[in-house]
Amino acid sequence: MMLVLARYFDLVAELIGGGVPLLEAMELARTETDDEGLKDALGSVVQRIREGEGLADSLERCPGVIPAFAIGMIRFGEHNGCLDRTFAYLGRPDGLTTLGRLDTDDRRRRMFDWLSHLLNWGENLIKALRVVRSGVEKESRAEGLDRIVAALEGGRHFAEAIEGHTRIFPEPLPTMIALAEEAGCLDRLFASLAEDLRGGALRLAEEDESPDPGDSREAVKKFHFLMALCLENGMPYPQALDFLSGVEGHTELSGCLREMVEANRQEGWDMIPVMERHPHLFPPSATRMIAVSVMAGRPDETHRKIARGMARGLFLPARS
Repeated sequence: MMLVLARYFDLVAELIGGGVPLLEAMELARTETDDEGLKDALGSVVQRIREGEGLADSLERCPGVIPAFAIGMIRFGEHNGCLDRTFAYLGRPDGLTTLGRLDTDDRRRRMFDWLSHLLNWGENLIKALRVVRSGVEKESRAEGLDRIVAALEGGRHFAEAIEGHTRIFPEPLPTMIALAEEAGCLDRLFASLAEDLRGGALRLAEEDESPDPGDSREAVKKFHFLMALCLENGMPYPQALDFLSGVEGHTELSGCLREMVEANRQEGWDMIPVMERHPHLFPPSATRMIAVSVMAGRPDETHRKIARGMARGLFLPARS
């Protein structure tokens, strides 16, 4: 039934986007729905709305028909005047897919996709996280999200609230979230995480799996992703290098980053010769792209391109 419901939402989005009033759009889409049970339930929803009830409240009275998280999103859209975008999102092929156990990169990708859209629709982080919580099936994850929300309601920053919840927000997410929260761009971070988790430019540890500390490729790819984030959030390049040299866990890469920081202090800003001395971490193709981008004033874009290229088998350093 979820596929039929997704098509219904998709058609409603197209109709109201084309200027058809909401109730008329819902009734037209309902009449073209093949599932008789869904058709009857949606007919009751339309009738209750005609009698003065709100859309989300009406849908909530159809237990087992509309997923709770979808009703939460519709409530956001109803409140913020963006129902067309909300219906369009729920009408996507994966728009009605739950977050399940929230224990894989694909499920976390959907979580960040939800969060980025909800924040862009004008709601605050606490309400957005409550919608996420309604789409999580594993009780321990749901309880973890409840504790995060409670910490936010108590006045803590998001980066502080997620401390200790590594099953939901594994490394390097806490570092990235702290940077984005300080810069006021959590919505952009969530959108970027969703995109890069989809494309493989970023990889998080699966449940019961620890990252291989000797895998220089994953470490370098993570460095480029984090560097792009730092620069996008306005951090100067030397400061970003200094910051990341204290965060990165791969021993050889951390040493290389500290060498770059020291070269900057002693010789003025120039990290390219250091990269050239470590081709097993920074192959010549990547180093040249970075050198050109620094001169052009757009290194953030280049670091992200390199991370995404590495996910496609480009710019790969030799395994250490």
